[in-house]
Amino acid sequence: MIREAIELNPNNPFTYVSLGTIMYDAGRKRETQQAYEKAIAMDPHNFDAHYYLAHLFNEQHKMTEAAIEFEKAIAIDSTDADSHQQLDSIHLLMKRNVKEQEPVHRKK
Repeated sequence: MIREAIELNPNNPFTYVSLGTIMYDAGRKRETQQAYEKAIAMDPHNFDAHYYLAHLFNEQHKMTEAAIEFEKAIAIDSTDADSHQQLDSIHLLMKRNVKEQEPVHRKK
């Protein structure tokens, strides 16, 4: 059904967001990412595509990529509380990871 919608209107970014969601539910993460990226290429101001791509990256522990996508989503809709919360959580996690990697200095 979604493939038919794409054939009828291949330039509709919302159809690719829907395809991404279907692929995600089917466990097909690579196709999920491709669908969201296609939607973004068609409409860089598509909040849903950035938001869902950010969640996909976050789930894959790609924190830098997730943060970038949440920042883009927030730039489109600054009122979305979940995007702000997710971005704050990612920043805290990234700071914690940096501190854990810092060398421990012993007193002489």
